[in-house]
Amino acid sequence: MLLSQTISILPWSNQINRDLEAAASEIDPQKRAELFWDFQRHVVADLPAIDLIVPQQLTIYDKRVINHTIGADGINANWADLWLDR
Repeated sequence: MLLSQTISILPWSNQINRDLEAAASEIDPQKRAELFWDFQRHVVADLPAIDLIVPQQLTIYDKRVINHTIGADGINANWADLWLDR
């Protein structure tokens, strides 16, 4: 019995279950390897993207520069409101 059959919260499609069942009973190593490749392709397609790291972005600036990083885009944002305070 496969894990996906015993735990109902796994987000796997029926195709993934079929791939695992077929691989578990396949005797030919080449065919078995291909079934596991199919399994991996389907898992990649089914699972959401999960960011493992979030880089911290720092901005070094002169105190006279005003409105340089006012949004989430940081220095990549529109600089229409940027000005230099003298």
